[in-house]
Amino acid sequence: MEKTYLLKLLVRVFCILCFTSSAFATTGEVTDTPPTQTPIVGGETAAEGDWPWMAGVLNVDEINNYDAQFCGASVIHQRWVLTAAHCFYSDEGVQNTFANNISILLGAYDLSLNDGQRFSVEQLIIHPNFNFSTLENDIALIQLNAATTITPVILAPPFISESVFINQASVAIGWGNTSATEEIYADKLRQVTIPIIANSLCNRPQSLDGEVSANMLCAGLLDEGGKDSCQGD
Repeated sequence: MEKTYLLKLLVRVFCILCFTSSAFATTGEVTDTPPTQTPIVGGETAAEGDWPWMAGVLNVDEINNYDAQFCGASVIHQRWVLTAAHCFYSDEGVQNTFANNISILLGAYDLSLNDGQRFSVEQLIIHPNFNFSTLENDIALIQLNAATTITPVILAPPFISESVFINQASVAIGWGNTSATEEIYADKLRQVTIPIIANSLCNRPQSLDGEVSANMLCAGLLDEGGKDSCQGD
């Protein structure tokens, strides 16, 4: 891929309004009550085939898909998937996972069945301005070694305003942790609907206190809590 095209792709991916493993749908409005910082999880098992562009980032040395999967990703092109940059860093903020350490799983639903297809990785490109401490620019592109026939997720137009999505509902998808207090990871793909909230609400002192930048979206259940994406999604 030519360098100029890759840079344009990075810019476009940086501006899409979706989380690493999420899709968005309009389902209604929410109130202006700010969220708390309590970690939240929840949701339900997704129907097989509902999210065909969902991908798993795997430890290349682990044969079992369930044990190998450690992050979610989205197919955005026949040979590219989008994921989170922080997936490849240690708790100390040092990159410890590289292209030769991972493979990408496509077409899977139940990780315990070891189905789907694994793709080798040609390159892993982390956003050059990724900040581990603040999670600013927390995106990464992964190039597959071969093209997939899976239809990519539809990306939002570049530079679209955050206001377009405020009070709309998003769907977070993944095989990540299903508990906020212990490690209980899903085998079947799960989904949870959470509303998009204005950054100004999330940045109130009683909520995230300024941690959400203009490059980020904030989402959560303001009235009841209990639903969110979590580790491994």
